[in-house]
Amino acid sequence: IKYGLADRLFALMEQGDLDFAFVDAIEKNSILSFDEVYQEKLVLCCTKKYMATIEDKDINKKNIQKMSFITYFDDARIVLGWFKQSFRMSNINLYVSVYSKDAQGVFACIKNSMGFGVVPLHMTVEDRDELIIINPKYGTYRNKISLAYVEEKLENPLLNVIHQSFIHKFSTMTII
Repeated sequence: IKYGLADRLFALMEQGDLDFAFVDAIEKNSILSFDEVYQEKLVLCCTKKYMATIEDKDINKKNIQKMSFITYFDDARIVLGWFKQSFRMSNINLYVSVYSKDAQGVFACIKNSMGFGVVPLHMTVEDRDELIIINPKYGTYRNKISLAYVEEKLENPLLNVIHQSFIHKFSTMTII
């Protein structure tokens, strides 16, 4: 089992060092195939402690520029995508206080009251009493999770059974 960002997992699969990966990105022009297995709901949240430090709590472009954000990538595409989908806002200037390599890092910073961040809803369940989750105005932002694999490898009966088991398991699973 390997844990990592999609680019690293794709490279391992293309080298033959990994048979399957659950990823939230799809690589075009690749030897890889993808089956979407579920969509996770992404939420913008912060701690109650952080929210108490903000004077005007209204979510608008002017106020957003005064807030701190924690993002996965230096281009803040996840946070910007959330605002575009959930509030129909674009061309936002964000103050990014922390960059993290993954959702766990973003959530750790959120829990330490370092700002707002976008994380999968299921990560927030245990900490709901300490968090403020911003309700979208227009629609829920979702992250598509796919099972990545090399199609040719499914000719191996064992790998084919594993692939089918993954697909069956996720098709019957309830995800928050």
